Amino acid sequence: MAAASMVEEVGAFTVKELDTGIDPDMDETRLEEVLGWLSDCDLIPDGTDADVLDNDLRSARNELAHSMMARSTTVTLQTFEDYVAVVWEAISLTNHLAEQLLENVFVDLNTLPLTPR
Repeated sequence: MAAASMVEEVGAFTVKELDTGIDPDMDETRLEEVLGWLSDCDLIPDGTDADVLDNDLRSARNELAHSMMARSTTVTLQTFEDYVAVVWEAISLTNHLAEQLLENVFVDLNTLPLTPR
């Protein structure tokens, strides 16, 4: 769930800050919507499988959330292994987006509000 949220939040912030013309409502984003924006803006690096993130990460997040809420047998080992692989894809994408923000938005790190003066 955290990996899906991470891609969703960082992705929406990235398309907003990189002046892509997309101005998402940060309180109302959806993973599939954000992945579409990232794809349209060519912000998904080669080697990252956007379809796996869109399909598998979203469905795995939903299945795990429902299993935990039902307090039944949560997941099988295979389901968990598949989810871990998708989480690595999400982390890779988020890292790429953070690099884009550093290069294009936060060029002068001294302008960041948390930088000591």
